[in-house]
Amino acid sequence: QPAGAEASGSRRNNPYLKKQEPTYRTYKEVIEPRRVARGLMQIREQIAEEWRDDLNIIATEGALLREWFCDRESDSGLCATSRPPAEDLQSAGAAVGDDPDAASQDADEVASNARRERESREAPGILLESFSNATRCWSADSSPFRSHNYDLLQRALTRQASAKTAAILAQDKEGQAKSMTVKWLQDKLEAWHDDFEAPHDRHTAGHFLVELMEQVPSVRMGDDGSVELLDPALVVDEILLQRQLIAGEWVEALEETAQAHSELLRDDLTKQLDAELPQDEEGTEGAIPEGKADPEGDEDCSSP
Repeated sequence: QPAGAEASGSRRNNPYLKKQEPTYRTYKEVIEPRRVARGLMQIREQIAEEWRDDLNIIATEGALLREWFCDRESDSGLCATSRPPAEDLQSAGAAVGDDPDAASQDADEVASNARRERESREAPGILLESFSNATRCWSADSSPFRSHNYDLLQRALTRQASAKTAAILAQDKEGQAKSMTVKWLQDKLEAWHDDFEAPHDRHTAGHFLVELMEQVPSVRMGDDGSVELLDPALVVDEILLQRQLIAGEWVEALEETAQAHSELLRDDLTKQLDAELPQDEEGTEGAIPEGKADPEGDEDCSSP
């Protein structure tokens, strides 16, 4: 008998060493679709209320950013109580101008360099302060992802406001088209597209606005040889205004969430009652079967 055969046989016969098949505990659960729907409605109403409050806070964020920027750059056109004359801005833009070497770079390379610069730069203190002020208004029973939703609202609102600003500037007002300014803003949105969709960090919308604020006026030449003044302050002014207006529209839509749920529940209850009430052959609800007198109809109500 080979050495160890006896021990090997002992292990085979040991029931505790045998490979056990996995066992599963099973149970039955009754799924009530209406209860699930009511639970989803409650969650929707909570998130709608949070979004409504956060949108009101985000709408005022522009004033804080403007104040912070003007403390640093008081001579910026964004900080002027009255807009400086166009010729002053144009001369400033001509003095600064655009870097001809940068203008000739490939667009993808420019966007890549800008993204690396943004990722290496810390968030301005005003962005952290604004977010901290917002969180102070949150209750202890806020939804688990409220901070992520807040950042999402900032990005969605800012991008929508920027797109609306581009559409407004594209319209010819008083004979002054802003085609180069519109192209500049659209190029900015394209360069920031990935960050808006999948941000690497918080405060993406704030970084975007700060970058626009830090741009200096310049003179751009169109393909047709026309010269146009690029005024970033004008663009930022319009974006901040549109952020407030769009936020107000979204708040109004969110305020209708609870009412919409009430209407759904009322319609569902009506359908349940209609299904339970007896119907005659013609489908008249609550009809009295033929041959049975209406107990209230036996009384003669005619005048003597």
